[in-house]
Amino acid sequence: MSDLDEREREARLLARAQSGDDDAWWDLLEPLYKRLLPMVQKVLKNDADVEDVIQSTLLEIYSKMDAYRGEARFSTYVWQAVKMRAFSHLKENLLHRKLLEQQADAVDSCRAPITPEQALLNSEQAHLVDRALSNLRPSDRDLLTEAVQDDGDAKPLRSPATAKKRVALHRARQRLKDNMEKLEGKEEDQ
Repeated sequence: MSDLDEREREARLLARAQSGDDDAWWDLLEPLYKRLLPMVQKVLKNDADVEDVIQSTLLEIYSKMDAYRGEARFSTYVWQAVKMRAFSHLKENLLHRKLLEQQADAVDSCRAPITPEQALLNSEQAHLVDRALSNLRPSDRDLLTEAVQDDGDAKPLRSPATAKKRVALHRARQRLKDNMEKLEGKEEDQ
């Protein structure tokens, strides 16, 4: 098919697509899609992102088809839009990765290496907490365990129905603290 024939075919299909003919839209895009795929793959190198970029760009063009002014061939318009979106996506991903790396570096720089003495101290503290917990009533242990598990869910105990539970939890924490202080006092005496 000559370039002139291709331009006429594209113009006819575009006119039908702009009037709401979905089949014409897909007929217009099918040969173009086959050329877009390798170009975007070269830019992004990630098949999942490639499909997302092409599809989201084509959907956006479809939803704003009346904005196409015809200054260039429709295929050129689509090609440029997809190419720009691919490079924009690549740039966003690179910036995102760079930010993640910077955050990871910041966290790593704040984290001091644990010395053997610190590891021993952490182990001793864990042992002390275990012993203090074992000296509590089962209901206090259950409350404290539930509070620690729920802490990740960020469910505040603020409703009137949970007022009793808040008080019981406060008391259980106080008893745990008292038990730990007693155990620490006994260890110091020995």
